Amino acid sequence: MIRRVPSSAPVLKKAKAVVGMVVETYFSPNKTSLELRNLLDSHAIDPLRAFSEECRAELEPLKDFRDTRGPGHSSGKLEPGRCALSA
Repeated sequence: MIRRVPSSAPVLKKAKAVVGMVVETYFSPNKTSLELRNLLDSHAIDPLRAFSEECRAELEPLKDFRDTRGPGHSSGKLEPGRCALSA
C-alpha cells in the first residue's frame, strides 16, 4: 500500500529541485573519478541536504506528539508523549 505524507510547499519545492538535479545530472557528460572526488571533497554536490533540512524543519513541531492509533488505522489522535517518528 502506498501512503503519502502531506507536505508543505517549501518541502515540495526542495523535492522538485532534487528531481531536477537528478535529471540534469543524468543528461550531463560523465565525470572522471578525479572530478567526482573533487566535487565530493568540496561539498559542491549534496543533492539531498536542502530537502532533508526542510523536512526536518517541518517535522520538528511534531516531535512531542505520539500517534495513539493502532497499526493499520487511518484515523486517530495525537497526544503529547513519545514521538511516533523516533525509535
